[in-house]
Amino acid sequence: MSSAPPVAGGAGDAPKRATTDYIHSDIFVRLVEDKDDLPGLVAYGLYQQRKRQWISFYEDQNGQLPDPRAREDYANGHRDDAIQALREEAEGSLARFADEVMSQQTERMEINALNGRMLEELDSLKKRVGKISGYRHHIVGHVFGFIVLVFITLAATVAITHEPTLREFVQWIFGKLS
Repeated sequence: MSSAPPVAGGAGDAPKRATTDYIHSDIFVRLVEDKDDLPGLVAYGLYQQRKRQWISFYEDQNGQLPDPRAREDYANGHRDDAIQALREEAEGSLARFADEVMSQQTERMEINALNGRMLEELDSLKKRVGKISGYRHHIVGHVFGFIVLVFITLAATVAITHEPTLREFVQWIFGKLS
């Protein structure tokens, strides 16, 4: 199809026929601007749904499927305002879909951010615990314990050597302090 979409007259006028003969109708060309026109493609899908509903209604009312002339009349009945309404409905549907997807993605991103933050805090805590309970801490603890043990042993040795009884030793210590 090399021709441009038909241009309709004033608002509410039936669309003028394009120079190209269409197999079905010119609705697709009027709705879809190019191959990347997603709202136009969705609008055409909405048109097709409504056309199928109309065909079912027509068959229920007339006991037969509509003939080609009736189908052509149905397509020609879509004036510019009906085409615009289909595009606006399609754009609204796409906007609601995008909003829903963004809501779901936002929730997922919040969970991922929270998990990332929690992993950072756990890593930080692990490093702090590693510093407290690491190899160096054990060495310092053992050396300090050894020094305390040597001091207690030295104090007991001095006490036993210089004082015959523990009671006199305690009196001697408190007598020196006062």
